[in-house]
Amino acid sequence: MIRDGQGRFVADEDQLQASVPSVPFGVAEVIRRRIRLVGPEACSILSAAAVLGSEVRYDILEEFVGVPEEQFIANVERLIEVRLLQETERGLRFPHEATRLAGLTFLSAARLRKLHVRAAVLLERASPARSEDIAWHWDQAGEASK
Repeated sequence: MIRDGQGRFVADEDQLQASVPSVPFGVAEVIRRRIRLVGPEACSILSAAAVLGSEVRYDILEEFVGVPEEQFIANVERLIEVRLLQETERGLRFPHEATRLAGLTFLSAARLRKLHVRAAVLLERASPARSEDIAWHWDQAGEASK
């Protein structure tokens, strides 16, 4: 993180790219292969969860992905079964940050920005007390002024 001209912390893209390889390439590729094996719908849900963070509530993730409830549950169960996600009392979490980061690699930069906008809007409505998370999503979407 670096400070911008207004003193706010923002992600330094070069530094961010340099920090991601803390996960060895071979490990990241193994995780990506495991993710591909669950199919495109489950992969999409995993990537959406990755955008939302290391832990996510069921209701927030279900609304965020916008698929029918049974389809959502079946795909989440599959992700849990193959240990790409773990259940918590209120939702799901990634077993390791490397898994979350691998889930993000399936998203283009444009889609990632769009998902951050959707996440910010959803959290503003559903969890307004999470102001830091909301601000972070707006920043990641390139709309830090919101």
